[in-house]
Amino acid sequence: MLTLIMIFMIEPINTENSDNFHRIEDLVIFQNFIYTSDRDTGQIHQLNLNGDHVRSFAGQGQGPGENEQTSALVGYKDQLFALDKKGSKISVYSLTGEYLKQVRLAQISGSLDLTGRKLVASPVNLEGVFSSIDPDKGEVKTFSLQNLEDWSRPSPSSRYASLWRGIEATATPTGNLVIGMIFLDQVAEVTTEGDLVSAWDGSGFLPIHETAVNGERLPKYFSGITYEVGPEGGIWFAASEEGKTGASPILFKLNMATQRIEKRKNFKEHIRLIRYSLPDKKWALVLENQSIQVFTETEWKKNLE
Repeated sequence: MLTLIMIFMIEPINTENSDNFHRIEDLVIFQNFIYTSDRDTGQIHQLNLNGDHVRSFAGQGQGPGENEQTSALVGYKDQLFALDKKGSKISVYSLTGEYLKQVRLAQISGSLDLTGRKLVASPVNLEGVFSSIDPDKGEVKTFSLQNLEDWSRPSPSSRYASLWRGIEATATPTGNLVIGMIFLDQVAEVTTEGDLVSAWDGSGFLPIHETAVNGERLPKYFSGITYEVGPEGGIWFAASEEGKTGASPILFKLNMATQRIEKRKNFKEHIRLIRYSLPDKKWALVLENQSIQVFTETEWKKNLE
């Protein structure tokens, strides 16, 4: 049986927005606690595995320990690393919320992952710069995927090329990165030096949809929502048959070795995020209604595999 944790309620602060509940930007399970980043307030919320609120810290701003947009979260040793997407930096906290330091990044990044003993901040589209960070020393190196342009299909619109080639990255157990395209049904595994390991082209395995941006009609597109790699290397992702971005009721499991979709799981609810915690050996799904479903590895295999 899965464990269902309903998110706690937060009163709106200095806002007239009627959305007065915590909207989850990212989640990590680390050392038997759940940490979530708040899309609206920039805060980081710590919960126990029963879903009880322990504490909140960080917040929106430009002061010490604050972020312009708190997004991705990673736990490493006894610290929590939080990506500030708009502020182009990583803020580092103790596991009880004490602000420790920051690491500046070269540009806006969309995701943060732990690959072996390195953190990788990935850009929001395929042409951007990746930052590889030593979390112990704070040293930052960069790499790109410019030599992989032949792997990805051309953008259908030069005007919106950067949007069309949007990506989400996640780490593999071997220390590589999986790059999932958001609007194209393509996935690649790359090293943290930018070399291609393998690639998959879905070739329309799901219905694809027409869309329009600012009145310009764009060709049909795929809608990839969220990507995660499990302990055995399978790539789990949510993708929409409805042409809807942001949430999907369908989970897929891709085997890159065989280039095949091995599993398809339909949910009543729409899924926004899928996350796996290697140290804690737990899976988490964030649903569109902001509830969190937490699975042990055994429960995950029983319910989804």
